[in-house]
Amino acid sequence: MNSQSILTLVQNAGILIAIAILGDLSSPRWDADEKGIGRIVLGAVTGALGIILMLTPMRLMSGVVFDTRSILLGISGLFFGPIPTLIAMAMTAALRLVQGGDGARMGVAVILVTGSAGILWRKLRRKRAANLGWPELYVFGLSLHVAMLACTVFLPSTIRGTVLGSIIAPVLLIYPAGTALLGRLLVNRLKRKEIADALGESEERLRLAMEVNEIGFFEHDLVTGRVHYSSEWKPRLDHRLADLPDSPDAWESRIHPDDRAAVLAKEREWWAGQSPEYEAEFRFRHLDGSWRWLLARGHLVTNDKGRPIKAAGCHIDITKRKQDEEAIRATERRFRSLAESSSDYIMLYDREGRHVYMNPAGMAAAGFTESDIIGKTHQQANYGAHASEYRKSDIEAVFETGRPSARLIRWEKPEGTFYLDWRLSPVPGPDGNTELVLGISRDITALKRAEAELRKKEELFRALIENAPDGVTLINLEGEFIYVSPSARKMFSYEPDEPITARPVDSTHPDDLPSVLEALDQAIKNPGTVPAREYRFRKKNGEWLWIESRFSNLLDRPGVEAIVINFRDISAQKKSDAEVKSTHLELRRLLGEADESRKVLLSMVEDLKRSEEQIRRLNAELESRVRDRTAQLEAANRELESFAYSVSHDLRSPLRAIDGFSVALLREYRDRMDENGIHYLERITEGTRRMGQLINDLLGLSRVTRSEFARSVVDLSSLAARILAGLAAGSPDRKVGTRVQQGLCVQGDPSLLDIMLENLLGNAWKFTEKTPSPVVEFGAEFSDGRTVFFVRDNGVGFDMAYANRLFAPFQRLHRTDEFPGTGIGLVTVQRIVQRHGGKIWPEAAPGAGATFRFTLGNTV
Repeated sequence: MNSQSILTLVQNAGILIAIAILGDLSSPRWDADEKGIGRIVLGAVTGALGIILMLTPMRLMSGVVFDTRSILLGISGLFFGPIPTLIAMAMTAALRLVQGGDGARMGVAVILVTGSAGILWRKLRRKRAANLGWPELYVFGLSLHVAMLACTVFLPSTIRGTVLGSIIAPVLLIYPAGTALLGRLLVNRLKRKEIADALGESEERLRLAMEVNEIGFFEHDLVTGRVHYSSEWKPRLDHRLADLPDSPDAWESRIHPDDRAAVLAKEREWWAGQSPEYEAEFRFRHLDGSWRWLLARGHLVTNDKGRPIKAAGCHIDITKRKQDEEAIRATERRFRSLAESSSDYIMLYDREGRHVYMNPAGMAAAGFTESDIIGKTHQQANYGAHASEYRKSDIEAVFETGRPSARLIRWEKPEGTFYLDWRLSPVPGPDGNTELVLGISRDITALKRAEAELRKKEELFRALIENAPDGVTLINLEGEFIYVSPSARKMFSYEPDEPITARPVDSTHPDDLPSVLEALDQAIKNPGTVPAREYRFRKKNGEWLWIESRFSNLLDRPGVEAIVINFRDISAQKKSDAEVKSTHLELRRLLGEADESRKVLLSMVEDLKRSEEQIRRLNAELESRVRDRTAQLEAANRELESFAYSVSHDLRSPLRAIDGFSVALLREYRDRMDENGIHYLERITEGTRRMGQLINDLLGLSRVTRSEFARSVVDLSSLAARILAGLAAGSPDRKVGTRVQQGLCVQGDPSLLDIMLENLLGNAWKFTEKTPSPVVEFGAEFSDGRTVFFVRDNGVGFDMAYANRLFAPFQRLHRTDEFPGTGIGLVTVQRIVQRHGGKIWPEAAPGAGATFRFTLGNTV
């Protein structure tokens, strides 16, 4: 190999190192921890660099070239990992194949071997790339290029020896050094990044610490007088930088007037070196006019002669701490005020059981002054050995467990026996542990005496109730027995201690249950006693017992939630009353029958004669009226048929002619007319078709009015289901929820009822077209003893102010371009309903759907 070839090889390696240095100086993203698209971009950049190197190679002979792509790919595998390296290998291998020549196979092999060697070295090493040293990098480069020399086996045998002899020395001398140098550049890059990352983390921790603790820094140059306040601190006080210049006067002017003199005096002593440290608390004016509490701390920086040259420190916002301290003081004031005015006896104890505090009520009850009790235990205050011992143990238990305790104390005093409800609670300190124990004693002597008196009265009333002949029970608001007297148990065939799980309403005869429920409802709502009710009650053995009950409300009494029911057995009385009533009814029936028989016999002959005469006269009149009415109906029907024929024949022919000629004009002369002419002809065609539809609807209405009425049983549910199925089949792209109540049958004309439902359900289907989740429903309700049918939808609805227009011919509440129609359908529906002896009415609201309710003469 001549010197020019070696120089070219060194030049190629120099280009690689130079590009790497320039890339390092420009801070590209050469990070080994790139993710996703970043790795692909890194691989593409590395491949492009390899292509640049391959375009300036050292040419050993025709088709055999050498460059530093092996260094690039090995370093890429070692530092960047598999994905970027494989991309770069693919790009450079493709170029080498395009270049061709005798060395193409060796060139591709070198690319594959060196890139794979770098990846394998990275995987086996398992250490951070930043720890790579010069020796390891040189060994890596040497190993890499020994493998490269081994790839000469892919050269033709005729030139293999010549090539290997020419390149072995420069490759082993230049390439390992170039590999180590390039690797070291990347190592230095990684170390700088780690240092930058660590510095960024430290700055972020410092920023977070300043933000969390609300700290701002300041510096005061005592030589030049220049002041600097940290920019992070000013915005926290809502000051704009222009509002708070870096000058002592600007800062000092915002100190509270009451604090300013003391704070400035401390500053001057500090700056003069009279005090090495500085600390002051003062109020500082916020931008909104409020005052913030600041804690200022600082130290002096001196020169080599010991003279102060700089004052540096920080301001800490302690407003929250000050507010908490004031809140604690306010809480203490409120507690003391509450304790001082309380009639309960309130004490505080320390861990030795000594009294830290006792309120005036407690000292007055015990006959103590503060000097008698504060700082002393119960034993030292002469409470007595027994009382002192159990009180001491209770206080110690609260300190040990941290749980409250309670005790009932019997206190013998010269005035008599007193009872105290003594409760102890832990008072936590700043560390969360129990610092003091709070004791509260309440005099419950009056309550205990009232309880004793109440027990006596309870025993008296219990004895009275349990020996009463009538039954007495108590039930709660859920209707369950909470007490049953012995007499009531015996009445209902229950044993004395046997539980009664059935409720009163469960054992009441179904026919009498409404009356009992009404009485219970009245008793719950109104104080006092509800009038007596008589009803049948089932005993345990299943027999029915007639009882008379009174329901009394106890809910208005404090602490009582019960209804009293008094029972009296009236079965014998009911049986006797029934027998007497039956006898009276039978006697009255016999007397009535006898009197009626006499009257019938007396008037039968006269009534018979009058009836025969009236029947003859009525028959004659009826025949005459039937003949006249029949003639009138026949004439009216002939007139209607003539009108229908005229409408059907005389009006349809010109309409068909207009429609036909309009269509012909549009078909044959469309290209000779402008847009207005075409629009007018389309409007004519649309008008003739609408007129035809109106004629059809009028004829349908005429047929409904004059058709024969064929009455039979009609299943409206089946008709509705069939009509809705047809509507769904005609609109397969719509998803409409349908609900049909089953078993709805009437007496009526099947064809007319079919027309009626087609119009109502068709309208509901049409007017839900723009509803996101349409629903159409047919069903019936029962009101005032009659069946009311309905067709309901959740469509556009309408304003009820215009409901009177619905059943007038050709009246519509929506535009034809929104919802097509002629305005005859609901008129037809009304005529059919009226022919069946019923009526129809709507209910609707804009945007909330519509409901049409109707009645028919006879239901099944």
